[in-house]
Amino acid sequence: MSNNQEHTEQAQLTSEDIKTLLSVVDLACQRGAFKPAEFVSIGQVYGKVTKFIEYTDMQDRIAQQKMMEEKMQAEQTTDQSADSKPATGKASKAQTKDKE
Repeated sequence: MSNNQEHTEQAQLTSEDIKTLLSVVDLACQRGAFKPAEFVSIGQVYGKVTKFIEYTDMQDRIAQQKMMEEKMQAEQTTDQSADSKPATGKASKAQTKDKE
């Protein structure tokens, strides 16, 4: 594995990681880890991160829904094309009798 790939893998941050960080900040606030004057800036960043997570979660749901719709559409197209193809393989009994 190259150094670039290692750095890329190490730099990945998921929405679950960010949600965990929000929980840590929330817990730290409850336990009094911050001074009251710091709550304004912490609250502003907390709010921005929360909105970001909501946005990315919504985008993920939209992408998943679109993939499901495309999959269903592809299956319907496959089913329709299979229904419209003429039967191949064994000849029917009527066709066999006609040849005799």
